[in-house]
Amino acid sequence: MAGMVNNPEYSYDLVSVDERLNMLRECERRWMNLDWVWEATLAMPTNTSDPSYAHGGAMYLNIEDPNQNIIGLLSTRLPSKATEDIKWTEISLGKTILMSMLAIEEHDLLVCLTSCAQ
Repeated sequence: MAGMVNNPEYSYDLVSVDERLNMLRECERRWMNLDWVWEATLAMPTNTSDPSYAHGGAMYLNIEDPNQNIIGLLSTRLPSKATEDIKWTEISLGKTILMSMLAIEEHDLLVCLTSCAQ
């Protein structure tokens, strides 16, 4: 089966199918030749560790307290155009996070393992 499914986050009224196909071909050509149109430097928020995950055009960082305990996560979509702004979203559970895992493609799911005293 072949076909095309429109991305629901994009306004297709502005761009014809032919234009989108040409954009896709140009993008694929540039990837094959590593011919970048633009590049960006991301300012990393303070009190974060190295990127925890980079997946599906997004980046997730651990937020650390002064004792280097993970107390939250930050996420952002990576820009697809040079003019896009980076906006960080904080995920905080109010307790130390022992581990976090993503299942973005399968379930759009973020799982955080925490511990608490009984």
